[in-house]
Amino acid sequence: MLCFVLILISCGNNTVKTISLNKTTDAMILGQIDSLVANMTVTGDISKLPKTWSSGNVAVATVKDGVITAITAGNTTISVQAGDKLATCELTVSDKIAPIISHGDLYYYGDAYGTKKDSLLNNESNNFVIYLGSPLVNINTYLSGTEDRVMLELNTDTLSKASIPSGTYDMMTKLAQDKLLPFTMVPAYVFANYPWGSWYFGKTNNDIIVGNVVILNTNNVYDITYNLIDYYGNTISGTYHGTLNYTNSAQATPAQKTKSRFMKHNSTQFIKRN
Repeated sequence: MLCFVLILISCGNNTVKTISLNKTTDAMILGQIDSLVANMTVTGDISKLPKTWSSGNVAVATVKDGVITAITAGNTTISVQAGDKLATCELTVSDKIAPIISHGDLYYYGDAYGTKKDSLLNNESNNFVIYLGSPLVNINTYLSGTEDRVMLELNTDTLSKASIPSGTYDMMTKLAQDKLLPFTMVPAYVFANYPWGSWYFGKTNNDIIVGNVVILNTNNVYDITYNLIDYYGNTISGTYHGTLNYTNSAQATPAQKTKSRFMKHNSTQFIKRN
């Protein structure tokens, strides 16, 4: 009698041959979110070879499925592993932003917050917004792109209508009617899904809440020095020298009405974070 023994040999050998990342170094600022992409070559079934992401210092940055969130300034290594193969990216997180600015616009909004109606507060002021942009920025589309853009909202005396007088403009401690004094800055806030106040736009949209701007106006040629801090703790600093394209928007609606309405009903609100 002949006996046959059948031995089944599985060919399902799932192995990672190589793994790599689209970046080996990366630089971010506080509050920024970035992504890494892992590429693998495998034998067998790739679905049976899951990737594991990790950060060497979760106090600096965290990572989940390749999405990195910057938390504090410092350095960390972002790693992805599949099987016995590992790929890494050296990450630097900074808390300093130095915008590269080449041109700017100046918008005059007049008494946008209705200070003249509150004569008892002795805070009558006119409102201006300065938009500063890097060489590739079209100021009219400052909300798009990743180039540097700085938005500064300032209050002046009521005699200033065509230009901003020289002086130091300090950030208001809160957005309130009695704080709308000449030589103050308006902190960032959002109303009707639109940003007002002072902002940095670039790799991310950063709302400015602390700092000051020093302006020297010589025949409408400006020297502007700004030292600011945003919601995340980044310092935003730089200078601009040159003219500003002027637009009189004192009668522009709904700008005046939305600002006035915001002040009346939401006088202490700033950015709402999830």
